[in-house]
Amino acid sequence: MRQLKRGIALYLVILATILPWTSAEALETFEKAGRVVEVSSVEITISGQAYRLRSSTRMVSADPGRRKVSDIKPGDRVFIKGIVLNGIYYVDKLVYEIPEAS
Repeated sequence: MRQLKRGIALYLVILATILPWTSAEALETFEKAGRVVEVSSVEITISGQAYRLRSSTRMVSADPGRRKVSDIKPGDRVFIKGIVLNGIYYVDKLVYEIPEAS
């Protein structure tokens, strides 16, 4: 019985030291700007990197014709901001950049 209690105590100490690492990974954020290569209802690809869209992803645009994620087309310039969770990039905010006249 004494050995069981020591084992449980050791397990709890190890768990308490490892636990903060898992929550710290969820706090990693990213920002990226570039041209859209591919876009779908669940994912957007910018410069070869895929980013997952969430149901809570906010779309920001000064162009009234580009108010939804479905309005984004390949070749559009965008800025995205989000979090990295378990190595997967999730987009929180997607900003459409209006092209400058040349």
